[in-house]
Amino acid sequence: MNAQDWAVEQVWYNGKFYRSPEELARKYDAGEVDMVLLEDPLPEGKGAEGSEEPPLFSSYKPRGHFPSPMTVKGPHLVQPQGPRYRLEGNAVLYGGWSFAFRLRSSTGLQVLNVHFGGERIAYEVSVQEAVALYGGHTPAGMQTKYIDVGWGLGTVTHELAPGIDCPETATFLDALHYYDADDPVHYPRALCVFEMPTGVPLRRHFDSDFKGGFNFYAGLQGQVLVLRTTSTVYNYDYIWDFIFYPNGVMEAKMHATGYVHATFYTPEGLRYGTRLHTHLIGNMHTHLVHYRVDLDVAGRTRWLQTSPGQTSVCKH
Repeated sequence: MNAQDWAVEQVWYNGKFYRSPEELARKYDAGEVDMVLLEDPLPEGKGAEGSEEPPLFSSYKPRGHFPSPMTVKGPHLVQPQGPRYRLEGNAVLYGGWSFAFRLRSSTGLQVLNVHFGGERIAYEVSVQEAVALYGGHTPAGMQTKYIDVGWGLGTVTHELAPGIDCPETATFLDALHYYDADDPVHYPRALCVFEMPTGVPLRRHFDSDFKGGFNFYAGLQGQVLVLRTTSTVYNYDYIWDFIFYPNGVMEAKMHATGYVHATFYTPEGLRYGTRLHTHLIGNMHTHLVHYRVDLDVAGRTRWLQTSPGQTSVCKH
C-alpha cells in the first residue's frame, strides 16, 4: 500500500456527511453546521484541569451509599490442611483429574492431555480467538470490530490480585513470553490455581419417613478446581476459567468485565446503546469466543452430533 494514494472521500459530523474536510470547514464558517457544544459537566475543583481531586465518573473510588457496611469484611476461603491439588511443573493432579496447561502467547489459556479416572477425556481444550462486534449510529460505533488475538491474548495476562482476582489460598504462577519484544518478558502471577466451594451440594437426599422424622440424610459438598488467567484487551478484561468438577464434568467459562467501548452521544444512538454520561453512549455489542475442543472419542461406539444453526435477517 502506498500512503500517497490515500484520500479522504467523506467526513461525518453530527449525523451528516460532507464531501471533504474543506466543505465541512466552509460550512462551519458559514454557520451551516449543527454544532455540539461541549461543556465541562464537573464543577470547578472536582476533576477540572489542575485540580488535585480527580473526577469520580467511572472510577473505582467508593462513593454514594452502600447498603452493606464497608467496615465488615465478606467471606473468604480457608484451607486448614493445605491444598488438595498438586502441581508438578505445568501438570495438575486433583481428585480423579490430571491435565497439563499452557499459556500460549497469541491465543491464551490451553489445557492439554486431560484425564479423569485414568481415562483420557481430551487431547486439548483451548481458547483460539475472541472477537467483539459493535453496533451504533455513528461510523465509530457501527464499524468497530475487535479481533482480540491481534493483541496477543496470552501476553496481556497482567498480575492477578490475591483476594480479588483469585482467592488468597490460590497458587499463583508466573509466565514468560517472547512476543513483540526484543527479549523474553516476565509476567508475575499471570495464572492461578485454586479449589473453591460451589455453594450447592454435588448430591444430597433427605429420606423422610412421612411421620415427622426421617430415615437418613446424605450429601456431598460441591467443590471444584479452577485454573484461571485474565486478558486485558485495551478497555475490557476477559477472565478465563477452566473448571473441574469431582463428578467428571469440565467447564470452560469466560467472564467479561473492564470498561465498555463508548462513542459520542447522539439522540439517534439510543437505538444502539445506553447513555452513560452527558456525551457518552455504551454501544450494544456482542462478544464471540472460539474454543478448540479436541476430544478423545474412544472408539466408534461414542459419537458427537452437531446441529447446523439457522440465521434470519431482521429489518430495523
